[in-house]
Amino acid sequence: MALALSIATSQAVIYSGSLSSDGAGTDGTLFGTEQWASGALFSWSASDEEANCPSWYYSYTLTVLGKDISHVTTEVSDEFTLANLLNGINDPGSILTGGSLDVYGPGLHGSSDPDIPDRLYGIKVDTTGDTKSISWSFCSNRVPVWGDMYAKDGKTGGNDVYLYNTGFTAGDTDPDILINPAANGSVDNHILVPDSIDDPEGPPIPEPSTSLLGIIGLIMILRRRMK
Repeated sequence: MALALSIATSQAVIYSGSLSSDGAGTDGTLFGTEQWASGALFSWSASDEEANCPSWYYSYTLTVLGKDISHVTTEVSDEFTLANLLNGINDPGSILTGGSLDVYGPGLHGSSDPDIPDRLYGIKVDTTGDTKSISWSFCSNRVPVWGDMYAKDGKTGGNDVYLYNTGFTAGDTDPDILINPAANGSVDNHILVPDSIDDPEGPPIPEPSTSLLGIIGLIMILRRRMK
């Protein structure tokens, strides 16, 4: 009976994945320049069951070699607003400024995003000190879909140091959520990001179906006969 009842409750869903600049041991690849051409790792998770988050909880980590991280931008849907960013940015290392929501792309914001492949509407986090590894997370009432990221530092020998997922291209089209729903790993070298679809109360707990109630009743009848 306990087994049958367990079917009636939803279980936590946690999707995770990672990309690296050499692809070894990860779900896909990053494109990086100079010191970030190897040894860079970007990982993420999206969970529908996290303390103090009534909906989806997104976590990201970027680790690089050689050069410190200046800023990282992760994509969100075009309809995303600050109201969809519940409780702000969680910064365990206390090294980030609050996330800024804007459009980033070629020719925008001066030279802060050199060679970014295309326009990216996203949440940008800036570091306030020297670091080669940052982690941040946030709660949002938007469900996860596939999107892009971009990271930047300064220059080496006059050359810009930057990084982005290899699925982020000019004229970029992200994987269709109807064909490629959120899952573990990566689809075409993309990451999980908040979508345009609201999920205000989080994933629902399904009600016991008629067939399930019938199973429970049958179990109770069998138990009575066994007594």
